[in-house]
Amino acid sequence: MFLLCYVGRSVGRNTEPSYHSRFDYEYKVLQKLIELEKNYTDMKVKIVLQKTEMDELKRAFEDKSESCPDDWILFQDSCYLFSADKFSFTAAELSGGPDLLTLLKKV
Repeated sequence: MFLLCYVGRSVGRNTEPSYHSRFDYEYKVLQKLIELEKNYTDMKVKIVLQKTEMDELKRAFEDKSESCPDDWILFQDSCYLFSADKFSFTAAELSGGPDLLTLLKKV
């Protein structure tokens, strides 16, 4: 029966790897484990940072969406109401409501 051995060891009959080559192999395995643990830790940190950023964005969105009255729409830090009510421009301005937006072109 023949046995393949670790790096630096020749193929021989019923031979065990030397202490030196076994040490090298175990050292390389430990180095790889340390590298994998570091990568895993780095990934966990990135996940935590991304989750924190996502939570902050959600809070910012919720804060902004709560700044408009009911039935109004928030768009780029301003609130808009789409209304089917018909008033003259002057009457609407004199009503004491918010500033009016006039659409000049139908999209």
